[in-house]
Amino acid sequence: MIETVDLLIRQQGQPERVVRLREGVTRIGRAEDNDIVLSDVGISRRHALVVVSRDQVRVEDLGSGNGTLHKGFRVQNQALEDGDELWIDPFLLQVKVRGVVRKPGGESTLPPTYGVSARLEVVAGNGISKSSFPVPPRGLSIGRSETRDVVVPDPAASRHHCSVLPRDNGWFLKDMGSANGVSVNGARVREVVLADGDRIRIGNTEFRFTVGDAGLTDSTTHRVGGVRVRDSVTPVAVARQAGRPGWFWMAVTAGVCAGLFALLLLIGGVGIGVWQWKVHHQVAALPEPAGPRWTLTLPPESNDTADAHTLLQTGLEALKSGDNRAALMSFYRALGKEPGKPAAERLAYAAGEYLILERLTKDLQDAASKQALRERRRDELLGRRTKKDAARELERDYADDPVVMKAMGWRDSKVALGERERLDRALRALSEKKWADGLVDLDALLVDTRRGPVREDALKGRTAARQGLALLTAADWRAGVLAETKGNVDEARSAYRRVLAQDPTNVSAKRRLQRLGG
Repeated sequence: MIETVDLLIRQQGQPERVVRLREGVTRIGRAEDNDIVLSDVGISRRHALVVVSRDQVRVEDLGSGNGTLHKGFRVQNQALEDGDELWIDPFLLQVKVRGVVRKPGGESTLPPTYGVSARLEVVAGNGISKSSFPVPPRGLSIGRSETRDVVVPDPAASRHHCSVLPRDNGWFLKDMGSANGVSVNGARVREVVLADGDRIRIGNTEFRFTVGDAGLTDSTTHRVGGVRVRDSVTPVAVARQAGRPGWFWMAVTAGVCAGLFALLLLIGGVGIGVWQWKVHHQVAALPEPAGPRWTLTLPPESNDTADAHTLLQTGLEALKSGDNRAALMSFYRALGKEPGKPAAERLAYAAGEYLILERLTKDLQDAASKQALRERRRDELLGRRTKKDAARELERDYADDPVVMKAMGWRDSKVALGERERLDRALRALSEKKWADGLVDLDALLVDTRRGPVREDALKGRTAARQGLALLTAADWRAGVLAETKGNVDEARSAYRRVLAQDPTNVSAKRRLQRLGG
């Protein structure tokens, strides 16, 4: 019976933390709503779970990007004992258990697929063509990151694209939240049971899944230099079996890794360029929004040699000096260097909001200047109102202006009164924050009226309504865009529907829903 479980958290240069784990599930990750928050860019938002029962402690990896290591190997689901250490880069977590931990007791600790060999054979793919990868009992991770079991040098591949995992005497493939998705036999899937001969495609890379191989006794062995080696064998042990000194194989491994890293940098640069071109053309295909427009043009990435940290500091200095445009450009570049970096995302959102507010403030100042010019023009016309051209201009442009009506002795017509009532009704809707209702009324009024003052007030009200709708739908709009980039189509559709429920006039949301089939 387990009495207490403590988790010691160590990080270089930081004081040690001790967390008492309660019975049940403890969530670990970078997101603030986890039970244990590990603040580092290398930690996934939902990284792992520690499950404590009365007689057992287990850790379960949640498909994290950099993985959870136990005794030097990545694990998906692992029983823990007193003193066991978990490496979640850059954190070392040690489990301290007081009491008796139940051991399996004759129960097999191997997955049901143990003894059944399975392989991934590369059918097509630059850089890894004609390669073959045995699938060990713990499963196989696939992606662009060099920490994956199968490294796919394809711009369409995510860092942790998908995994092949054991399940009920077979294997299944699971999409780990990739951006471009994974297809099996031509159909895009999130999770599917694999059969012998299935074709798995990631971008331009295609694998064939095969079960059973006469050349292997089980799925945990492969050959290195003619020597059969198990996954747990170290490079030095391989060297001894092959009759080579340890430093020879370590040097070969280092050279191959350096070459792959350089190749990945080159392919990654091309991939970013293709992605930017694709996004540019998708945005260009959207309908032109009504109201004011502004653009942000980034200089070519090829001229940008600064790292993400330097770009963040440059952006902060620009924010302090009030140059919101330069700050936003720096934060976007930082995100280009390290996509998904939380600090860069938050600062980019803030700089973007400041830039929008800056433009809106300028628009309001311009509107105030125009109003002042209009009033000066009115006073000039009133000074010579007895002249025929001045009287005609006053009647055309200032029919509802109280100053003009009093000076000219005019009475409001029924048409003018009706337009003023419609304007007041729309402005009351805006004061009650019914932005969509007010915007519809104001758009209809602007189609019907030709009277200067009514149009001026309606245009001001329409600008306020669009600003209110933008603030009201900002969270759902951002959630939809982020979900779409991650391939979560259902979540993106729901977000865009929420945007349209609040702003039925939002043409961009309608187009995105049509593109997503919803």
